[in-house]
Amino acid sequence: MKILHTADWHIGKILHKQSLEQDFQKFTDWLIQYVVSESVDVVLISGDVFDYANPSFADIRKYYKILNDLYQNNVKVIITGGNHDSPALLNGPKSLFQNMQVSVYGSLSEDIEEHIVPLTNNGKTEVVILAVPFLREKDLRKSRSLLETSEKDEQMKAVQTIYDQLVLLAKSKYGAQVPIIAMGHIHLYGSSTSDSEREIHIGNLQGFPSTIFNESIDYVALGHIHKPQAIKGNPIIRYSGSPVFLDFSERDYEKQVILVTTTNNKLDILPVKIPIFRKMSKISGKGTEIMEKLHTLSQKSNELPDFIELEWSVSDDGLEDKRLLQEMMTTYETHPYFKILKSKLISTAPSAGTLKLSEENISIDEMNPLEVFRQLLEDRQISDDKKEALEVAYVTLWENLHE
Repeated sequence: MKILHTADWHIGKILHKQSLEQDFQKFTDWLIQYVVSESVDVVLISGDVFDYANPSFADIRKYYKILNDLYQNNVKVIITGGNHDSPALLNGPKSLFQNMQVSVYGSLSEDIEEHIVPLTNNGKTEVVILAVPFLREKDLRKSRSLLETSEKDEQMKAVQTIYDQLVLLAKSKYGAQVPIIAMGHIHLYGSSTSDSEREIHIGNLQGFPSTIFNESIDYVALGHIHKPQAIKGNPIIRYSGSPVFLDFSERDYEKQVILVTTTNNKLDILPVKIPIFRKMSKISGKGTEIMEKLHTLSQKSNELPDFIELEWSVSDDGLEDKRLLQEMMTTYETHPYFKILKSKLISTAPSAGTLKLSEENISIDEMNPLEVFRQLLEDRQISDDKKEALEVAYVTLWENLHE
């Protein structure tokens, strides 16, 4: 049996006012081609299907289309919710999806055994999936330890207890020899992050150790961190990463999915490179240097136009350079081979040190609710000793509204 691990699709993502719709379409076209050519049986999506808890109808249609395309090719799908996803939205069509071989777990169920998904081959259970979504505070409260420990230790114990219970139930029902794959949407210590990870849940900001996963688990299919990686070099605990570039900070690493093959109760794990459909580049220097570098981008290098981030160095007040930069942005606005999404002037005057003079504003559409709330606290000049309590209160209210 072949199982493909992916996560963090972030359908509907807007990068500096630019839709990533084409990027996602290229990825899903490739995904369908790959699962068909490699005879993949099951696709796991470990959270953050959408970028927003309330996605547009167009984004929901994209989601339904890819699920239908997988169904038409006889591929099963198991989806767990992420911190960006609305549990209610994911769980809404759950009963209908069952007829399409799609299992959805937007939030932790009252009956934890529902999260145990056996995968059979010729009537034999070949592998068991523990489909655990992003664990919110209300989920952790149900399993929280009563020991006198710190809140962070209690949360860690609660997460560990959930996985331990699922492993115990899976082994008692399907036998000790059947491999177990655990899904999760969580931040682990030792993971390398990019600028595109956005948090809502306060309690999980600092992450957990990989020891929360029971030793009987044969593979951990993680989501939440956008850089593909094995945690501390352990090949069985992996983030697949986001399949498309979600930020300029991700430009230096390859995108991938993970192919897990079961043979005689053993798992073979293989990272699979996703083709690059669009290049993300950062160009730095003085005005003339930037002009020359842009001039070299006069031919198409990938299927989609490159996205460019500019850092324009100036040694004076920067007014003339700002005018030239604005003119250049206008000139290249409709260039067929690249698009400048982000630009800023950097002062290198010795008297001022290195100082950012101006930068393209980030749209509120690119901020999550917690980031907007934090900006409000800054604008209101709320003291640091009150910020944390207000943030916790805000997140608690936000999560209660989206349960």
